[in-house]
Amino acid sequence: LKNPSSQDVCFIKSNPFEIDPNDMSSYSYINISIIVLFNMALTYQLSFVQSCSLPRSIDNASRLYIMAASIAIKHTNEVLFARILMSSLNNLSLLCIETGNYPLAQEYFYEMVRCITTLQQTTTVATATTATTDIATETTSTTTIMAVRHEKEELLLNAMVLKEPHVAKAA
Repeated sequence: LKNPSSQDVCFIKSNPFEIDPNDMSSYSYINISIIVLFNMALTYQLSFVQSCSLPRSIDNASRLYIMAASIAIKHTNEVLFARILMSSLNNLSLLCIETGNYPLAQEYFYEMVRCITTLQQTTTVATATTATTDIATETTSTTTIMAVRHEKEELLLNAMVLKEPHVAKAA
């Protein structure tokens, strides 16, 4: 999803994480909690993007993304948590851009790139070991690995195009 209020091309990680209701037993309480936190934050962020007039949505989304990221950062060796961490950091960066806080956006993007590098090592090991591996209740098949790679590429584009606007000082 392109962020319409930004002058650069930046993409919000707008796909919610899903829980399979037919397979609830494979999810831990922490998995479900972090998925709900991320999806709630995403809802607030998308409501801001659609209306462009709800600053409270930015605050709520930021707090929820920070909560999700603080849980996920403790479990980055698990693919689900790493994906939520990098998605939360990406979306937090875009919220910072919306509020004009470019230094903080750069910090979040830097952490996202570090997370993507870590995830690359995890998925490389999973691919080398076997085509289908169970990692923390998330089945990592070749299709999932390809989807994660595509996701990482999109998020890395955001980090690459971030630049603070340069506006001439008023006379």
